[in-house]
Amino acid sequence: MRLNEKDYTYFTTVRGLCRRCRQIVPARVFFRQEQVWQQSLCPSPACGKAMPTLIATDQNWFLLAVLKPMPDHSPLPGSREPVRGCPHDCGPCAFHASPCQRTQNPGDTVSVNSPRPEEDKELRQTLDTLTAAGVRITLQTVLTRDTNEHTIGNLWAFMRPHKNILGLTVQTTGHIPVDQAARIVCEQTDGELTFTDFAPSLAAHPLCYLIAESAGRTITIHSHMNEDSFDCSRAMMCPDMVPAGPGRLIPACTYNLFHRQQHERFHVE
Repeated sequence: MRLNEKDYTYFTTVRGLCRRCRQIVPARVFFRQEQVWQQSLCPSPACGKAMPTLIATDQNWFLLAVLKPMPDHSPLPGSREPVRGCPHDCGPCAFHASPCQRTQNPGDTVSVNSPRPEEDKELRQTLDTLTAAGVRITLQTVLTRDTNEHTIGNLWAFMRPHKNILGLTVQTTGHIPVDQAARIVCEQTDGELTFTDFAPSLAAHPLCYLIAESAGRTITIHSHMNEDSFDCSRAMMCPDMVPAGPGRLIPACTYNLFHRQQHERFHVE
């Protein structure tokens, strides 16, 4: 008897996260319609079947990026011996594979939340003050699906006349993959940027950071993992570390998903 054909091609299994019970579980990575998906496989019947989440829009780019050899990093000085396994031994542990050199743009970071930054009086006053003081600036914005994907062009035009704005960081949530975010940026830069201008950071997993240079400015795409896209192998390569007590550093996405809720300063009664 011939088995029914599947509409996907299995690629690999990673250590993911169950959104409901928040336990580390197997997660399969597969190809469907030339895109790359991840689906957590929690063994608990109470959690039900997880929906797949998109982690890359271009299967060919994904294969070239993730199969490319990465630098070999020795354990960091002061790293912890693994006991419970990733992500519960963060400090970082001896399995952490990043030099923890944070990938960031030059200058002081200014967050931009307005869809039309040229009309944001508070932003303009802040930039005027920093410019008068001779401060170099990196603008930072958060890209959210079905909310503000169309606003990058306004931000790009706003940057152009400001010579002291040396960089742009575009952060995304887990529902906008890093390669899709890079293409969204390129589509709104009047041809100044193309997707081939972007390259993965050597200090991070290729699904987390893409970096490009244009006219003396650094453009960084930083894709954060959520419960559906969490992958321990990505956390092990994270250079973006959060201080969490004396001598302890935790990868940003691991901190957000497993440790942030334990800190009182993030709770409002």
